[in-house]
Amino acid sequence: MPLTLLPQVESTAVARDAQPPNPETKLDRLLKMIPTEVIAAYPAVLAVSAVIAWPYYEPSVAILGLLAVMLVLRHDGIVNKLTPDWRQYVVRCLAFAAWTLVLGNPLAPLSVSTAQAHIFGAAGAAFIPVLGYLALPVSPESA
Repeated sequence: MPLTLLPQVESTAVARDAQPPNPETKLDRLLKMIPTEVIAAYPAVLAVSAVIAWPYYEPSVAILGLLAVMLVLRHDGIVNKLTPDWRQYVVRCLAFAAWTLVLGNPLAPLSVSTAQAHIFGAAGAAFIPVLGYLALPVSPESA
């Protein structure tokens, strides 16, 4: 569940015999900035580009991946009956875009070299989730 803005669990809401849920750690919040659900599928879809000789296949897949990132976050918000903060959409889309540069080069049709794409992607994949973690509030009440 990639939502970072989960409500605090009330101690009175937990039954006596039930175990209280594990509190969200700082590492959990940081990892939720990375859209792993979509990043995990991206390399498999990207591998098909060896078969398809269309020069805009990789940029198209990257754009569809960005759409998938937004839909997954919206779906998790619906499931948890919460509205994700707009900043989480931005951070997760930027993190996915950075990972696309690490795994491939969707900017190749724009004549961006693969080496440059990988350098920018690596820096973005490392720093964007951390910046998102720092930018998003700890709980929905503080938003």
